[in-house]
Amino acid sequence: MLLNACARAGDAVTAQRWLRQANTLFARNPIAPNEVCYQACMTACVQANDFASCRKLFHEALEKGIPLTVIGYNIVVSAAAKQGDWQTAMAVVKQMQAPNSTTPAPDAVTYGTLLAACEAAGQWLQVLEQAQAMKNEGFDLDVRALSSCLHACQQLGRAEQALQLLEQMEALPATDTQVPDAVAYRLALSACARGGKLAEGLRLLEKLETHFPHEEANVVAYTAAIAGCESEGQWKVAFRLVDRMRKRGVQPNEMTFVAVLAACATACARQASTLASKTSTDVSAPKDITSSEPYQQAMKLLRVLKKDTTVVNPNIHVYNAALRVCAEACDLKGAFALYNELIEDRDSSANIPEGTVTLAPNIVTFGTLMTACERVGSMEGVTQVFRWMQDLSGPPIKPNEIVYGAALSACRRAQNDERSFFLFEQMLQNPKLRPNVATYNTVLLAQTEAGTKTSTARALSVFRSLYNSPYTQPNRQSYQIIIRALALDRRPLEALTLLQQMQQAGFRPDVDLYTCTVAAFEKTGQPAQALKLMEAMRADGYDFYSNGVLDAAFKQGVQIVSSVQRGLETKKMPKSLDAGLGAPRSFNETIAQWIAPSME
Repeated sequence: MLLNACARAGDAVTAQRWLRQANTLFARNPIAPNEVCYQACMTACVQANDFASCRKLFHEALEKGIPLTVIGYNIVVSAAAKQGDWQTAMAVVKQMQAPNSTTPAPDAVTYGTLLAACEAAGQWLQVLEQAQAMKNEGFDLDVRALSSCLHACQQLGRAEQALQLLEQMEALPATDTQVPDAVAYRLALSACARGGKLAEGLRLLEKLETHFPHEEANVVAYTAAIAGCESEGQWKVAFRLVDRMRKRGVQPNEMTFVAVLAACATACARQASTLASKTSTDVSAPKDITSSEPYQQAMKLLRVLKKDTTVVNPNIHVYNAALRVCAEACDLKGAFALYNELIEDRDSSANIPEGTVTLAPNIVTFGTLMTACERVGSMEGVTQVFRWMQDLSGPPIKPNEIVYGAALSACRRAQNDERSFFLFEQMLQNPKLRPNVATYNTVLLAQTEAGTKTSTARALSVFRSLYNSPYTQPNRQSYQIIIRALALDRRPLEALTLLQQMQQAGFRPDVDLYTCTVAAFEKTGQPAQALKLMEAMRADGYDFYSNGVLDAAFKQGVQIVSSVQRGLETKKMPKSLDAGLGAPRSFNETIAQWIAPSME
């Protein structure tokens, strides 16, 4: 009773003192604290926000062999959740979930508390995983648990799962409050937007407009619906939604117009790609579509916003979205002009309220500008963007992986292999930057497409850097790029070594890699090696001789091999590729040997 009173009052100090003195308080009938005493004292500690003492009492009870009930475990999970320590909460629940454990099994309260802890910490995958565990244990998800799962789906863009959770909410017994509420619908709507389910999102918006008070279909809901237009490039739908929300008295904000501009940008990108595929054999060739309707409407919208700031005063997010429209429309000149306008507006603005998003360019600004350079392959543009970053007043902004990645792609489009290699080396000198395999492959392509001895040597150097990277490893495309380059450079022995390495890395070489390597052996006067490799292909599962295309491609090579073989000493054919030329002792040393002669 005394400890329960302390628990209700949140008096952790008194509760712990009485717990320690239980044996002496009643001399005639000494009391040994049991699980009820410990759990009451732990509750007092949680109420007093003394989470460390709560955990200490929990471990003390376990060490003494006191069998805490599920209530005791829930108390310590709750303490961890209130402290924002989702890892401790998860560890306790995992202990309870362990098979053949002497600890009590988690109950609905345990799971509900854990879900809340993971949600507060942004551990979205854990929210969904533990909700599934809760269902597997036979517990129904209540409104709070379903709301946590909806929030997780919204953050992860899991549209289908969000719609299923919403249906589960709608099937719950009726209560005094409406379930699902407007918040649940907005979360599901946002999940649909992020998950590419525009039609489903628009249906949810209609439900919000129809079944809830006017204020619940608010700017957040409409902005989420408009954001769903981005993935499909539905810019007309985006503009119609803006008109619709205004008619209902809902005023759009900056993020609303960012979403509209993003839909225009996607539409421009799709139109540029379609135009390129129809008018050029090179689908990557830049196509200026500044006369297209989505581009024109996006620029018109920005001019209107700048002219009438009572609607929305464009911030850096709006400018960045407009810059992306220019980039996807292959309008580098327009992007640069817009950046200069941004700097002028920034310098002319004054007395900005505290907490307002300013017009200061950020890393997204320069990443988008560099993307505009990449779309048209402008080396002058790349240089200009780097210069702007260097000369920017205020806190310095250093190029990140996205900026470098776009710059390297621009170099490749411009067929400037030297600049590509220089920028890549510059990127590697920054220990904070971690280029991914796509960045490495872009540089590899830039070097191998140049087709010179020097560029091939640089490609080998880049591949060696990728091979030794602690953050990423060569993928299938990496091997394909370098093997084809070596074969075209009539270096079949090196190509064969990399074919072996590719297999050891778990990638099965495509038949065209064998094809170009065999052709390289034949062109360099090594028909015997060509035949060995062809036999190895068959041993590794490639039916070379029944393939009409390959047979036609290598008929001449096979004839030469056969004639030469008749005059050669008969040798046992390898059973597989690994039984051909031996793999080097050190892969890095071998690549280094290949690079040196080519760089001379």
